[in-house]
Amino acid sequence: MRNFPVFGEGISVIVGKGDRTKFWKDNWYLESPLAGSFPQLFRCVVNQEATVAGYLSLIENSVTWSPLLRRNLFDWELEEFLELMSLMLNQKIDVLGEDRWFWKWKPDGAFSVKSMADKLCSVGLSEFPAGQIWNPLSPSKSNFLVWTMALDKCLSRSNLLRRDLDAFS
Repeated sequence: MRNFPVFGEGISVIVGKGDRTKFWKDNWYLESPLAGSFPQLFRCVVNQEATVAGYLSLIENSVTWSPLLRRNLFDWELEEFLELMSLMLNQKIDVLGEDRWFWKWKPDGAFSVKSMADKLCSVGLSEFPAGQIWNPLSPSKSNFLVWTMALDKCLSRSNLLRRDLDAFS
């Protein structure tokens, strides 16, 4: 997600068992990964790639969180640790379900190129003519052709010549 920050902002994880969700690096609890919200703790953990399941224990139908730290925390780090633990007390997890991705910019949570294009247009990162191209009334093959033409990627004669490929000789 490092190369596509807008895409990363649109994804959150709904945690089930927690075996496929990274505790510190995936966007599963707050609006951003926990590593950014709790940087001092993140530097102190044994495994920065740990999964949610790695820190989660079920004891008599109650969830217990136990992040493994490389050393004892200093006084100024304890406040951050206590804040994280108090947040974790309110976290609801379905330990019988599977982890799954959720796309924030569509009500059903399923990713679509149209929703991504709409988001890029709304934040002003693209001059992509999404409203003109992704028209549900026209066939998808036509939409794809117009899309490639709008991006100037269509294999037209001028584009082939620009790439030193002459297919018409």
